[in-house]
Amino acid sequence: WVVSVMGPMKRLLQRCCCCCCRRRPTSHPVTDTPIAALLANQAPGQGPESISLEHIDSGARTPAADTRATPAPAPAPGPGRRQPPGPGGQRSVSAISAAYHSATSLSDGEDDGMRSPISPTDFQTAPSVGAGEKVGERAAAGIRERLLLALEDQEGWVNMQNKPNLKVSRKMAPGGAPGRERDLAMWKVCTTLEASPRAVLNKLLDATAQPKWNPVVSSVEDMGNDHGATMLRTCFKGMFGVAPREGVEFRETFEEEGALFVGYTSHGTETLDMEPRAGAQRCYCTLSGYRLAPGEGEGTCEFTFLSLADPGGQIPDWLMNKVGSKGAIDFCAALQSGLKRDVV
Repeated sequence: WVVSVMGPMKRLLQRCCCCCCRRRPTSHPVTDTPIAALLANQAPGQGPESISLEHIDSGARTPAADTRATPAPAPAPGPGRRQPPGPGGQRSVSAISAAYHSATSLSDGEDDGMRSPISPTDFQTAPSVGAGEKVGERAAAGIRERLLLALEDQEGWVNMQNKPNLKVSRKMAPGGAPGRERDLAMWKVCTTLEASPRAVLNKLLDATAQPKWNPVVSSVEDMGNDHGATMLRTCFKGMFGVAPREGVEFRETFEEEGALFVGYTSHGTETLDMEPRAGAQRCYCTLSGYRLAPGEGEGTCEFTFLSLADPGGQIPDWLMNKVGSKGAIDFCAALQSGLKRDVV
């Protein structure tokens, strides 16, 4: 998505006028291993439609022995505190949303300047990892909660496009790579894809094949789940004098209330001391993900794409705030084209 906005960025800069004098300026600067294993060992008559998300990404991990000390009793829930999860360690979307909005209420003795609501994109510090826990496990748990929160939260979104099969919204949210934290544009794109949610999921999880249908991606390396969650290294093509970008992200897949979710974050990868490839700028994904739900028409998918990312380098934030949605829109179009080729 970073590279696909370069064309509009260049045209925007060429059209840009000086705010002071209003004159035109003269210059401007393979399928996942867990899925493959499941397909190889599936019972006769089973297919991709029968794969349980419990066996993908986090579910495919072998749980480590719990060597952590017994945690101290949790403080009583109250304003500004997360509600504890229910049975199984999970909460419904409505419960999570309620906890998020209740966190904005004031406690006794607090004023507006002391309010500290739970942020659905609060990935600003390295995850605290307990004994026997891997950094990817903590990141994956954060993806699940924060993606649901961000998708449920309806406050602060500004409609940028509203077409019959394309709705684009933007809001400002805290993000950025460690040391560069700031408010960035978070984008939400909603569209309907002509494929079932399960077919879309299989396409997205076949990460290493993405360069076949996504024209801005040069390669995707599946780095396995040795760190506790599936980790991907994605290389984006450079153009118009902008250096190629490289992103390293953990991925989590899960199912909630009839919808399928795929989430990503670079949170925690900074602790692994992975240098970007030669000539590439490291971009940082605070939070991104997809919600896949059955559409109104048979064999369709209501597709929601959420993205909060820092492109890195010297690309100004004001420019990304204007044209940053193009990458997400182009991604949806490329995904639909790839799905149609699968049918043919």
